[in-house]
Amino acid sequence: MGLLLAVNAGSNKEARFIIIEYLGNPSSKEKLGLVGKGITFDSGGYSLKSSDFMINMKFDMSGAAVVTGVMYGLSCLKPNINVIAVAGLTDNRIGQNATLVESVVKSLSGKYVEIGDTDAEGRLVLADGISYLVEKANVDKVISVATLTGSCRRTLGE
Repeated sequence: MGLLLAVNAGSNKEARFIIIEYLGNPSSKEKLGLVGKGITFDSGGYSLKSSDFMINMKFDMSGAAVVTGVMYGLSCLKPNINVIAVAGLTDNRIGQNATLVESVVKSLSGKYVEIGDTDAEGRLVLADGISYLVEKANVDKVISVATLTGSCRRTLGE
C-alpha cells in the first residue's frame, strides 16, 4: 500500500489498515465493500494548510469512523448480506521522511502516481483501500466515505 505509506511517511506513528468483515449470508458470493478515509490529523504535509484551515482536521478520519460504525450496526441488526469494510489510518505530517510534491509512488494496484499536492492525501489513502476491496477482497460494489472538504469547497464554493 504505497499510497497509504506515502501519506504516512512524515509521521512518527505507523499507519494502520483495518479490515472488518461481516458475513451475514455465507452461501452468497456477493459482497459489498465500504472504504473510509481515516486521516487522524491532516496538516496538508508539505502543501501545508494555512492555520485557519488547520482547525478541525482531526475530523478527517470521519469516513473511517462511519464505515466502522456501519459494521457495528450490521453486527447488531444481522442482515442477510456480506460486507467488507476497510479503513486506512494515518496522519499527514511534515517530517524528515515526508513525501514531497512530485514524488512518484507505487499504489497497491501496481499503478504509479505522481504526487502533485501532498494535501490530496485522502484520494491516495482511498485509492489503496479501493484497490484492496476490488483486487484482494473481490467485492462486487464499493461505497467510499470521505471528508474531501477542500475539493468540495473549490468545486462548489462555500
